[in-house]
Amino acid sequence: MIVGIVGLPSSGKTTVFNAITGSDAPVGSFSSADTTHTATVWVRDERLEALRDHYRPRKLTPASFQVRDFCIISGEGEKIKDLNPRMLAAVREVDALLKVVRGFDLPGSPPDPAAELEEMDTEFLFADLGIIERRMERLEKSSRKPHPNAATEKKELELLSRCREQLLAERPLAELEMKDEERKMLSAYSFLSLKPSLVVLNLDDEVSDEEARRRFAPLFAAHPDTVPLRARIQMELARLSEDERAAFMEELGIEDPAADKIVKAAFRLLGLISFFTIGKDEVRAWTLKKGSDALTAAGRIHTDLARGFIRAEVIHFDELASAGLDRKTARNKGLARLEAKNYVVRDGDVIEIRFNV
Repeated sequence: MIVGIVGLPSSGKTTVFNAITGSDAPVGSFSSADTTHTATVWVRDERLEALRDHYRPRKLTPASFQVRDFCIISGEGEKIKDLNPRMLAAVREVDALLKVVRGFDLPGSPPDPAAELEEMDTEFLFADLGIIERRMERLEKSSRKPHPNAATEKKELELLSRCREQLLAERPLAELEMKDEERKMLSAYSFLSLKPSLVVLNLDDEVSDEEARRRFAPLFAAHPDTVPLRARIQMELARLSEDERAAFMEELGIEDPAADKIVKAAFRLLGLISFFTIGKDEVRAWTLKKGSDALTAAGRIHTDLARGFIRAEVIHFDELASAGLDRKTARNKGLARLEAKNYVVRDGDVIEIRFNV
């Protein structure tokens, strides 16, 4: 999974990047740079840590995702100056967007995160519209001559025409009703307004989440899943040792580190779950789309497991915990189940694939 961070100049998006990843990327001058900051975030999971402590494997592998901090919008102060076409192309590669909006004061410029988000989204709508109109022009030229792909291109042209109307009405493609086959047809375009997105409200150090919800009520009304974040403080916390961080978080009344807070929100946004595999060599967490079956989980681990799939032995973590985290005890208690390839994997399942290749 790749998550891209975007925002207007002076929104503090690189501070958010540092807070999430524990990186030390320079802040303040990035709005004029033609670069991308990249880091990997390991997903902390207390269930995985409990399995590690019990099985003491040679290796522990948490789930992870990549975070990229893009400068796609340049400018001075909080004003948009220009879109960076090269960076726009790069951001289309991500799976989800974190849209950072400013919730702190700048000299002579009080925050207006709802307007800032609307301005950013409008730029993305027009970027998508440009791609659609160029493609429609090519398809219209192609339709004047008979060729083997004429029927497919006609469907694509009709779909793009609907998309164009949606964007001209200043509504994102994510709100357009589409069939699964139509979404698949659009997937190659990687439209920005079709990507899952999460709003991150970057706050002053002293502002609580409750105060932010009152002060910026229109933003939360329109985007209830908005994540309020005191990014500067969280950035400093991310640079401390775990013990020091815990002490300061308690003192400051912060429940979750930025990474945990964003991970939870991102998992909800993308509909992701975690399942686990355990052994002497490795205890590992795997990320999977909610609703995926056991065969898909097997393929996630290794293609050979999916190819030779026989059965999946499944014990949910909570059931395993009731047996002292011991797999043999869980089996003796009848908590282990043998499931077929169409079994729908649950968040927290501990899975062992039986296969023959």
